[in-house]
Amino acid sequence: AAKWHFSRSEVEDAMLREIAELSYVQLDISGVRANIKVVEKILPRTDITGPCHMVAQKDGVVEDILVLEGEANVSPGTAVAKGDILISGIIIPKVISEEAGANEAGEIEDNNEPYEVRARGIVKARVWYEGYGECRLKNEKKVFTGKKRTALYLETPWRKFLLKGPRKASYPLYSSKTTHITGYTPAGKFGFYWVKIKEQAIKTTEYSEEQAVEIARSRAMKILTERMKETQKITDSRVDILSSPSDPILRVKVGAETIENIAVAQPIQTGRNGN
Repeated sequence: AAKWHFSRSEVEDAMLREIAELSYVQLDISGVRANIKVVEKILPRTDITGPCHMVAQKDGVVEDILVLEGEANVSPGTAVAKGDILISGIIIPKVISEEAGANEAGEIEDNNEPYEVRARGIVKARVWYEGYGECRLKNEKKVFTGKKRTALYLETPWRKFLLKGPRKASYPLYSSKTTHITGYTPAGKFGFYWVKIKEQAIKTTEYSEEQAVEIARSRAMKILTERMKETQKITDSRVDILSSPSDPILRVKVGAETIENIAVAQPIQTGRNGN
């Protein structure tokens, strides 16, 4: 008969590589049975000490499931929504025949009552994220030209006097800032004030469609990555152009796919709305 040859250490190393949440794996072979002991790198929430389910913390499609305790409620390929039970903490014993369930005295054992456990495990799923970005094909903004002028005025209770500089701004487009120094006398308020005038111009930047797509895509990716954890790796991505060729603004939507553990602990709810 053919013999099955494999390395336990290679299997253990492969599991550690594929399941980032594990820090230790031990594989024991006894006949045709294999027992696997694992230690999680990140422990479940410590504030949940009683029976609980493992539920989906976000929408996704299940890729792989590892049950440490409890019963699997999903399988690879299952589409799940946020809040769905992935690993149930309610164990329902399988129905056994009278022959299999008889004890040494020939009596039938009744052990079919459901019981609760603290479900534990890892459920990896494909999860999608989206980001939106846009870029104007023709962008206009105000910039300073470097030209500037200053006007100095004397202010009295009766009138204002121009001491230095232009009375009116000679620039078609400008920005101004006024600084006051004032004092009060029995005759009224006296003071000086300066008006600083800086010339501005309209700077026009035009982008090709390819350049606009790249700018909009980078802005969308920035939003997308902010919604993801730093440890998540993108396995697939796509860019959808939402605007038509005649639109002055090019709009894009970026979608990214990751594979991540979506299982989180949730106490088992009892009562009218519980499971």
